[in-house]
Amino acid sequence: MAAEAMSERRIAEIVFGDARYRGRVERLLRPRSSSRARELPGEQVPTADDGTRADEPVFPSIRELLNHHRRRLANSGELPSLKEIELLLKLERQVEAQETLEHLTALTREVG
Repeated sequence: MAAEAMSERRIAEIVFGDARYRGRVERLLRPRSSSRARELPGEQVPTADDGTRADEPVFPSIRELLNHHRRRLANSGELPSLKEIELLLKLERQVEAQETLEHLTALTREVG
């Protein structure tokens, strides 16, 4: 959203449910002082020959992204807003439903 030139207030409204959380958005968008640049999903190049082309981006699964976000929230030292918790729970339910569907689809293929 920030890359699309959306204001910090608007991002706060969408993500946290209130424009007053723009300070939190500012902190999240502020570059970290680490010497290592953060890799973005899709920028990683596969090193093993796993059937993908070397120039094809590798994206983490939704579950991996959700778990990463959870760990980041837990390690931030700040309490997440109720809106953020609600969104996290909603995403968790959606991911679980998708994983269950994929598992059931795989089972029906094995039987059929």
